[in-house]
Amino acid sequence: GMVERLVPAEHLDETVETWIGQILANGPVAVRAQKALMAQWERLGIDAAIDAGIDCFEAAFRGDEPGRMLAPLLKGRAG
Repeated sequence: GMVERLVPAEHLDETVETWIGQILANGPVAVRAQKALMAQWERLGIDAAIDAGIDCFEAAFRGDEPGRMLAPLLKGRAG
């Protein structure tokens, strides 16, 4: 699991910039939660990892970030 993608050397900078842009387009609370969840997954068995993922998903919706991040998408579909 250490290699995410292989690209030719001449496309490395472009690929990294695209990947970073995709991460930064997400809400900071969600990014932090996902990093913490991934660290948990490394230590947990499959059943506990699934439970941790469900708990993390539920916790995300206690805040306003999911609604704020989805609002532009939902607005576009309503029109």
